[in-house]
Amino acid sequence: MKTVKTKLVSKVSKPARPLGGQGDEAVRARIVAAARRLFFERGFLRTTADDIAAELGISKATLYKSFGARTTSSSASSGGR
Repeated sequence: MKTVKTKLVSKVSKPARPLGGQGDEAVRARIVAAARRLFFERGFLRTTADDIAAELGISKATLYKSFGARTTSSSASSGGR
């Protein structure tokens, strides 16, 4: 059997803070703040749901639960309205 070495690459630039225990509005506010920050740094078209989730240390499922699968980026960019 051949041993394969892999390198773990993380996109998170700072320690993740889990969102557990926060109310829905607080979670949405943190997601919106992270999304706006990433949109400003990378541009709207270059920021993915994976990027936003990684920035917060959450799964995409949590992101989609808060905003819905089809509206995550547009909702976050408009402040969740």
